[in-house]
Amino acid sequence: MDVEKEKFYDDLQTALDRTPKSDTVIVLDDTNAKLGKEDVYNEVSGKHTLHELSNRNGEMLLEFALGNNPAPNFNTRRFTKVLGWPQTKGH
Repeated sequence: MDVEKEKFYDDLQTALDRTPKSDTVIVLDDTNAKLGKEDVYNEVSGKHTLHELSNRNGEMLLEFALGNNPAPNFNTRRFTKVLGWPQTKGH
């Protein structure tokens, strides 16, 4: 399963590398990522994530973001509020 996920991120990186730097890129995907409060990821996830620890999918997403000069951060609560995603217990 990680092989497929790694291929996804490799393909995404290739597409991003081919995109002009002046373009704004927004990546939307259902990665089942849980973003935690690890200090190493604060630059991209912020301090107000929904989970204490990131799962493997979260780590892969955060590592990708760290390697690609992200916008200030993608705070999960902010996205949840802005996009109107439903809050469900346990997620």
